[in-house]
Amino acid sequence: MGHDYLRHPQSIEDAEILPVTSRAACLSAALVLTFSASCRRAAPRAPALAAHLQLAQAPHDFGAALQYDELSATFPLENRGTGPLELTSIEAGHECQTPLTTLRVMPGMGAKLEVRCQPVHYGTFISTLSFHSNDAQQPNVLLELHAAVTPLLASDQPLVAFELPFGAQQTEDVLFHGARAASAQLRAETPADSGLSLETVAGASQPTLRIRAQGKPVGTRTGMLRVTTGLDRPSEILLPWSCRVLGTLSIAPTNPYFDLLAPGGNHVNIDVWSSDSNFRVRSVRVVEGPFNASFSRGDARGHYRVSVTLDAPRAATGARGSLGKLQIQSSDHSEPQKEVELFAFGSANADARQ
Repeated sequence: MGHDYLRHPQSIEDAEILPVTSRAACLSAALVLTFSASCRRAAPRAPALAAHLQLAQAPHDFGAALQYDELSATFPLENRGTGPLELTSIEAGHECQTPLTTLRVMPGMGAKLEVRCQPVHYGTFISTLSFHSNDAQQPNVLLELHAAVTPLLASDQPLVAFELPFGAQQTEDVLFHGARAASAQLRAETPADSGLSLETVAGASQPTLRIRAQGKPVGTRTGMLRVTTGLDRPSEILLPWSCRVLGTLSIAPTNPYFDLLAPGGNHVNIDVWSSDSNFRVRSVRVVEGPFNASFSRGDARGHYRVSVTLDAPRAATGARGSLGKLQIQSSDHSEPQKEVELFAFGSANADARQ
């Protein structure tokens, strides 16, 4: 048998008939492969680089401050990890700002986050400084900012509200306080058609604006009083107000509406009465919208029934509803001419049940 070839053994018996030199070659090849695989498994891996943020996250309290004061705070931080620390999306909350939008800190190094605030509103001030980082343990960080802000000048009432019967008067004094109250010189113009009169009170211990409301006409009026202060800050103060005048005429329902999808929904009865003696309704008429109206005496003494019906042929074809306005003329002294809004929901032309 020649030695110029080598066949792979299929069994132990086959392996035994191989020449010594061939068996030695196979054994050497197997050892080389085993050794190579063992070396690959034992090769050490490089350690993963990771950033680690060290930062005190306790809320920062600016303490006592005046309105419009410029406040600032600095937050030192350190990267105690083995990889670069990346801070992205650095954002300051309301009435605050920060000069940085991103920040990169190398391992073992430190940096500072600065924030500046200017509270416009007085009272308890709360804002934030927030950012996102590549620290897997704390990727999102939120730092709270607090302050107790004293106003330079403010009113003691956030809203001046009047409610009075028709024909009466009501007076309200609004007091102004703050760090610059002693230097304030108040002036306010009376809004047109407001039914209000304004005056500053001379000799008061603190700046005072006196507001007087007239009890007419009936209804609710609202607006904003613009009060100049004579100061650089705040140069003016806006004071919201409302005035509700109660009349002697009553109606029920106060907001009549028609449900055109319901049987008989094209018709509504309105009860009308007054605290005036010998009250009577003189006339009713529809001044807007596809409605018809009439009236008669009600079941109770001094009450009248106003009947309102939707006139379907006059309603817009395909419309989802109709709007209108009813006018009631009576002997009531507070509202001799009362206007009532009318609302109809649904298609009048498509409702065969009406």
